Amino acid sequence: WEASGYATFDYVADGVPCRAVCKKENEHDVKLLLDLISVTTTKNEKIEVDPKTSKIRWILQHHGGGYTSGTRVSGQPVGHHFCEHADSTEDDYSTVSIIVDYRLAPEKKFPGAVVDAVKCFKYHVDKVGAEKIVLAGESAGGGLVLSTLIALRDDLICLEKEDLKAVKEPTADDT
Repeated sequence: WEASGYATFDYVADGVPCRAVCKKENEHDVKLLLDLISVTTTKNEKIEVDPKTSKIRWILQHHGGGYTSGTRVSGQPVGHHFCEHADSTEDDYSTVSIIVDYRLAPEKKFPGAVVDAVKCFKYHVDKVGAEKIVLAGESAGGGLVLSTLIALRDDLICLEKEDLKAVKEPTADDT
């Protein structure tokens, strides 16, 4: 990918491992927008990129694998393809594809993947705004996108089992 003018780098979005694929010339701005790097002038003034005026669009890609296999590395070819295709349009925008490395079953049962996808989406919305983000997925990743959209639409709070307080269910009294 690097030979074709694209860069890749890994980072963590609210506890969720991700891999970014973008044009090499945009890597610096992408890292600035995600607060992964900080740049200052000689007068120690922080240089920032305004997400509202930025000409970068974002694809949050959810890899396939039946919720039991796949990683940000195995999803990279699709992420690269998304970037190349989106960057071939006649507009002024460039695309960054973020491959979300959500937790897999059987180690992490439902709703682990949905929790990761929601956390990753909210992290990126906080950084660049929802209007520049598209969710995409192949195979199980497509199902995860739908689950994520429903969770976001209904404002569901996806809690992990270990996050829940012990709840006692009333028991029947046979007396």
